[in-house]
Amino acid sequence: MVYRHSTQRAPASPGPAPRNPEPRRLIFLFILTGTCDTVNTIMKKICFVIPYFGKWPRWFLIFLETCRYNPTVNWLFFTDCRAPRRAPNNVRFVKTNLKETVKRTARRLNLPVAIDDPYKLTDFKPAYGVIFGDDLQEFDFWGHTDIDVIWGDIRKFLSEDVLAEYDVISGRKEFMTGHFALFRNREDINRLYEKSPDFRKIFSSDEHFAFTECGYNADQRPVCFSTLKGADVLDCVSEIESMSHVVKRAAKAGHVKALFTDLVFERHEIMKQRGWYLFWNKGLLREKESAKEYMYFHFHMFKDTINFFIPRWNVIPPVFMIGPKGFFTEEMLRPGYWRRMRWLDTLEYFFRSGLPALVCRLIYVLILRWWVTTFDRD
Repeated sequence: MVYRHSTQRAPASPGPAPRNPEPRRLIFLFILTGTCDTVNTIMKKICFVIPYFGKWPRWFLIFLETCRYNPTVNWLFFTDCRAPRRAPNNVRFVKTNLKETVKRTARRLNLPVAIDDPYKLTDFKPAYGVIFGDDLQEFDFWGHTDIDVIWGDIRKFLSEDVLAEYDVISGRKEFMTGHFALFRNREDINRLYEKSPDFRKIFSSDEHFAFTECGYNADQRPVCFSTLKGADVLDCVSEIESMSHVVKRAAKAGHVKALFTDLVFERHEIMKQRGWYLFWNKGLLREKESAKEYMYFHFHMFKDTINFFIPRWNVIPPVFMIGPKGFFTEEMLRPGYWRRMRWLDTLEYFFRSGLPALVCRLIYVLILRWWVTTFDRD
């Protein structure tokens, strides 16, 4: 919901979030036993693998802060970027570059690969358990994800009962998601991608096939759009047999136990629920109207839009809100906020009416500078 008049009130915060009891339980076990071995036997270890090359996006510190509030989950970056100084302890950075990663991929998969740019790595996500297997030996589960994500309480959704029962977990009920998928760290599960008759063709071509999700149809439209309208991915025509096809067929045959469930708030939910607003409160992520809790928010459709505000916080606040216009704290949502937002709406109008992008960006910078100075005077 976009509030355009200063007489309208900002959405109220849902109040203090209940504390995550998991860290306290771990501390108690440590004091009781004097060792972390008991903790390790209780909780299955999870690690998300993310190769990333280029430059950290402007929201990266916000992403890391949401990782910090999931201390029993790990993230492993393979990157040529400098590691942030205040990165949480559960996020590790391995220095490398795209050229070395291509060599490693070809060596581990034992076949020629074509990776001309970092985006092509998205087709290799299902093979990360093999490609980066040497760094994942201590973990019970490994996963792939993106960094245009805000995490909620991961362990609340990936409970020990869920991890004990399922070998593969996806973030949507319709198909395997590229922005989140979890795999049991076992040889046959790590090599599920080999069940696709097209994996060699996909890995040896520099073309992008959307292998991690559903592939494309003959019109080069993502098949996942059809599944979101109710179609079964196994009934959809795709240029390749994707990981959604592989996992669904394997689960249907009883070879693996797969959980397809809605864990994410993203484009599909936004289209159904206008006036949406998310509250992130010390590791918990809730939608305002429904009070439904989500494991993560995927904001890929907003991150490059000119009117979506992403602040460069030096210290990430423990509570913030996310809406159609960006990230905000309660302090920022004072009466003058709505007056300022009208300026951004005006800029968006000019941008859509054909004003050159360079001019729009210049106006945008000037508005933001004025915005910050007026907050200082308030």
